[in-house]
Amino acid sequence: MTDGAFFISMSSKAGEDIETFFLQYRANWDKFYLTQNKAKFFVFDSSADIDPDYSIDYCRMMNCSKYRTNLNLSINQININASKSQIVKNNNKNAPQIRAAIWKRIQEESRKTKNGLLTITYSELDSFFIGGRVKRGHFGGIKGLNTFSDLTKVFHIGNNRLSEFEYFMKMILLKPEILEELKQMDEEESRRYIEDAIAMKMGLYVDNELNELMYRSILADFEQNIFRVKIRDFRNTDHVEVFAYWDSNMFDRLNELIKERYEPLGVKFKCLGVPAEIKKIKVETRQSKNGEKTIPQRILTWIDKQPTGNEFRVAKILSELDITDKQFQKAKKNQVIADLFKNMSTGQKGIYRVNPP
Repeated sequence: MTDGAFFISMSSKAGEDIETFFLQYRANWDKFYLTQNKAKFFVFDSSADIDPDYSIDYCRMMNCSKYRTNLNLSINQININASKSQIVKNNNKNAPQIRAAIWKRIQEESRKTKNGLLTITYSELDSFFIGGRVKRGHFGGIKGLNTFSDLTKVFHIGNNRLSEFEYFMKMILLKPEILEELKQMDEEESRRYIEDAIAMKMGLYVDNELNELMYRSILADFEQNIFRVKIRDFRNTDHVEVFAYWDSNMFDRLNELIKERYEPLGVKFKCLGVPAEIKKIKVETRQSKNGEKTIPQRILTWIDKQPTGNEFRVAKILSELDITDKQFQKAKKNQVIADLFKNMSTGQKGIYRVNPP
């Protein structure tokens, strides 16, 4: 339909009143042909300068940096592989334990807040991170919302990463000459070209230009997500804290881009490393060659069974686990075990106290 009207009949939420009206429709396509210079579009998007979608040749970016103000914001980056394959799909045997560890941290931080906090993650995890004063949003379904503008804490778990081919399609839009080149090839040649272009190694593109496009897209999405809370109000004086979960090694370039963008605005960015509870999960689930529990695993199991506040000597562990002091000292070279005993130290040599879980 190019011109006409819609007849609409709709009831109120209460179901009592019915409203009927005509909605006139008129096509105005002829007034918006960019190639004929008939119209200009002004897009107000705070992340446009970092989003590669705006790098198209007919987009003119206006410099608005003078309007930026300092942000009372800190970003804590936690080094966990938070990809879908690791924390959503249960084909990773540690996924339930990792989710439980993250959820425990969310609850701890939520209790410190006045109004609760916001979690932003994959839609598939909605049913896992639920309860208390925890509000939920998921990738792709939160941009532009003002619903959470009274909150001061955000847990950003994972990244809204698209498929390998989708970033290649973005590249084609930015570089039409690639498409023209593909048109000159036969089917087999074009297939090989695309396979080579999107080739991956260790979870990243072999082509660094595609990696950069991907990182910038993820950063733009990250900014849109975290600006759903109080930090979106530039008059805000409350401190806003973000906890961002992703693999620090794979996304080291993303961390660099975040620091480059926000540190000049007074934002504190800190890498917190791998949480102790995640390190513990890795130790507990490690498979030994003979299929039996390793000594670090046996030590962890023994301590977990002790009541909180219970004091003990190393000799008791050696006796009950039937291990030698040499084996115990070797086990303490494991960072998880070393940190555990450091935290349980009473200040008296050889005497330790079990802390609350």
